[in-house]
Amino acid sequence: MLSPDSEARIKEIQTICGDSFSDLLVRFAPDRQMQVCKDLESVYAGSYPSLSEINMTYGDNSAAEWLIYQLTFLGLYAGVKEKFTEDNILQLALVIQHEYYYLNIAEMMLFFVRFMAGNYEAFYGVVDPLKITVSLKAFCQDRMSELARIESEQEKKRRDEERLKRSKECVTYEEYLALKANQKETAKQKAKPSEQTNQESTTI
Repeated sequence: MLSPDSEARIKEIQTICGDSFSDLLVRFAPDRQMQVCKDLESVYAGSYPSLSEINMTYGDNSAAEWLIYQLTFLGLYAGVKEKFTEDNILQLALVIQHEYYYLNIAEMMLFFVRFMAGNYEAFYGVVDPLKITVSLKAFCQDRMSELARIESEQEKKRRDEERLKRSKECVTYEEYLALKANQKETAKQKAKPSEQTNQESTTI
């Protein structure tokens, strides 16, 4: 039985990816990789489901099945003679699902975009699953660096907003002098009636 938090997360995932696994396959199809990955901060800090959460939401090995579509697209893009066999593409998808369960669906699409852009290992005549897994290790190192940079930028933005808020609440030196002058003037005005009363008493 799922916990209330898990049930709430599943509902959130279905809002992002669709009610059914078929919806997810359409929304996160290989030809939508560039669109999903256009905002790097959203890829890393958004609410996209991890591979393990995809399985939790849509059933066991749903993430592996989705990965097969992405890997097939990659193999066709590479244009090599020897493509994936059914067996090695399935095994590769299962390995990625198991080893990189924490990567979210947008991060995986970003990896495939960067792989196709030539940022990592290259195929030579044959689609080599090891080239992909080695490249995933390098991608995860890049991911850690980029996450740290994004967190640093967000923290700087938060500090700047806090500083701006405090500066608006603070009184400038000129405002302080004007305030002091007003306080003195107010004190003088209050003192005048008592001085006048003392003078009248002396006269009597």
